[in-house]
Amino acid sequence: MPESEQCFAAFDLFFRSALQLPEYRARRGLRYPVGFLAGLYFCAIAARRDSQMSASIWMNAHWDLLAKLWEKSSGSRLSEAARRRGPSQATLSRYLQGCSPDEFAWYRTRAERIVFRQRWQAFLKLRRETGRKAMGAKVNDRRKLSRQPNKPIPQYALDGKARAGCVSEATGRHEIDLTLYSPDTKQVLAQRTLADKEGEPSAAVSIILAEARSLPKGIFTGDAGILSPRVVSALAKNNHDFIFGIKGNAGNVFDVIKSHPWDRMPFVSETFFKGHGRGEMRGLKKISVSSFETPELFAKYKGVAVVFQVTRVIEKLSSGEMGKEVSYYIGGGEAAALTSREAQGYIRDHWGQESFHWVKYVVLGQDASHQKRNNGSRILGILRTSVAEVGMRLFGSTKRFVDHFSADPRKMLEK
Repeated sequence: MPESEQCFAAFDLFFRSALQLPEYRARRGLRYPVGFLAGLYFCAIAARRDSQMSASIWMNAHWDLLAKLWEKSSGSRLSEAARRRGPSQATLSRYLQGCSPDEFAWYRTRAERIVFRQRWQAFLKLRRETGRKAMGAKVNDRRKLSRQPNKPIPQYALDGKARAGCVSEATGRHEIDLTLYSPDTKQVLAQRTLADKEGEPSAAVSIILAEARSLPKGIFTGDAGILSPRVVSALAKNNHDFIFGIKGNAGNVFDVIKSHPWDRMPFVSETFFKGHGRGEMRGLKKISVSSFETPELFAKYKGVAVVFQVTRVIEKLSSGEMGKEVSYYIGGGEAAALTSREAQGYIRDHWGQESFHWVKYVVLGQDASHQKRNNGSRILGILRTSVAEVGMRLFGSTKRFVDHFSADPRKMLEK
């Protein structure tokens, strides 16, 4: 288990970012600041208490501890009225319906982007030390080497996921959370909520133009639903590169790629994986855009330079059933310069975002949540994202984190 100071620092970071949330209520008679309510609900979700009634009961049972944590983080004392008892179920209900999820998401992801830039600078420093090691210099902490990504530049995964049971008032379909996720540090760096999946490319452009410009140069990955000429142009404008899946919705470009004689080409990289009840072989083939007979068709994707074919042969270990999947990806100049193993790493690691969503939906119970109203569902989704990030940061596992915290929150909240 991490040291108590590490645990306190992780909670303190969340409370400090919550301090910046703008107050949406009148000041008169205000008992609990909106940032404090966000921090309280964050702790309640970490303790597996996400319904309003159970969260209120848990907060009041640990009220002295939570009030002290807020006062340490904010540097200010709560009012006497707030000191006497914790928020009621009605107070939490008003918070979930009154707080702006867009503002909350922006303040939370801004804090994560700051942490991400600090981590990337630390990684660059470590990589310089590792490079000097070959010339006789000493690496300060060799234990850090195994935790560093084997990638020349960062990866940013764009993907949308529906919130089960939360129906958009505009379209009547499930709302979509489009997130910009770092598979290397397991952080959500930007987020947008959409009425349905049809708006994913436009929201991706919004994220790239607004938030991605503050991130170190990297490679954006995404499935065919994200790919569009506008997305690729926005990335080029902000000095980022890409590897995106491509399917039939790309029109003639996909037809040209699929009809290429891939069978005559050898795999440039093969990897094997065994786990989760299956065995999998992944083979990668790579070809430059200039090698196609009609490279001008690719011109709508600014800077495109390479096409990948990925073949997955999957065996279910329990039944021996075999399956085969073939998918195609296009990439820019930085992607073309990757080694075959590096390219396969970027493509494979994109699906780490699916694991992150699984933690939110299953381990933290978002699928089973009773809160289906749009505003409240979005707020709780942001809080679950934060709990998952803190769990991975402290324990390397969100489940272990919530198990320890729900058993004895005092060990983590006391410095």
